[in-house]
Amino acid sequence: MANNENVPSRNEWLFDVSDNDMIINNKCKIIKIYVKRFYAFINKMFEYDGLPDTIPQEYLELMIQKYGNVTIAKYNDKLYAFNGKLGGIYNEYMLPTISVVANAYLKMSETYKIGEDCEIIRNDVLYQGLDDRIRKYAEILAEIDITIKYALYNARIPFIASADDDNTKESFDEFYKKIIDGKEYGIPMQRPLADALGKSLDIQTTQHVNNNIKDLMEIRQYYLASFFNELGLNANYNMKREAINENESAMNDDILVPDINSMLECRKIDIDKVNKMFGTQISVKLSSVWKLKEEIIDAKLDNVDDIVDDGNEGDINDGETSEDTTN
Repeated sequence: MANNENVPSRNEWLFDVSDNDMIINNKCKIIKIYVKRFYAFINKMFEYDGLPDTIPQEYLELMIQKYGNVTIAKYNDKLYAFNGKLGGIYNEYMLPTISVVANAYLKMSETYKIGEDCEIIRNDVLYQGLDDRIRKYAEILAEIDITIKYALYNARIPFIASADDDNTKESFDEFYKKIIDGKEYGIPMQRPLADALGKSLDIQTTQHVNNNIKDLMEIRQYYLASFFNELGLNANYNMKREAINENESAMNDDILVPDINSMLECRKIDIDKVNKMFGTQISVKLSSVWKLKEEIIDAKLDNVDDIVDDGNEGDINDGETSEDTTN
């Protein structure tokens, strides 16, 4: 069989990466990697029971998270989850009344009336989804990764070169390329290059380079933690370079809970509508680490209730009695 240069390799069509790609040099590719990584992570945020075989959980949740909503409707007596375009004459609360669905595989194009022919499962009350939030952090983290890359290069090239002619410039270009590629660059022997190195401007000390890289790593950790915090997980972005205690960790719980609970509540309300319309028995709840987080918070709230019932409000913060506090 003849080779066809226009046919992509297995790596290209399966992983969207060619064999010779340097990912760190391609900002768009880095962003795509982060977006895919984040969606893969949050796909297990919610757990469904009772879904029909025609609605796989992972794709249902992916559409809800990415597009902000999904249309649940029947086609050929089977229940599907569609990425519908919402519109029509808006109701008294400026909400859409129809969903226009087109599906190439099913060879169908339908217009469904919301509440009569279909129901909408929302990610949140504003139908926003998580795509904008994910892409914001993906773009910031891509910038940080690229900046770290150049900071690492600068650790090997702690000066700015100057050249008075094209030959010297070309020699420096080759010199820098070998350093960036991680190759041995040896000692420049040409007199013009050696003279130019003598006139090069020293831009930073080793300590400055190390501090810069450390700062970038901390910023990267901060934005990663901020992303997970927005999704209800108490990730540590403490910048004090020391362990935080339990009270400090618990301070974030009040902020973490409402957003994830709002998303869960929207799903529950809308799935109840689906069940009533189509006679299904679908249910949804938090899953994975989000379920564990909910159980921990519920246990803390139960403990607070027990303390209040016992009349020992002073124990809520740190477990000390009023007598211990006065002492």
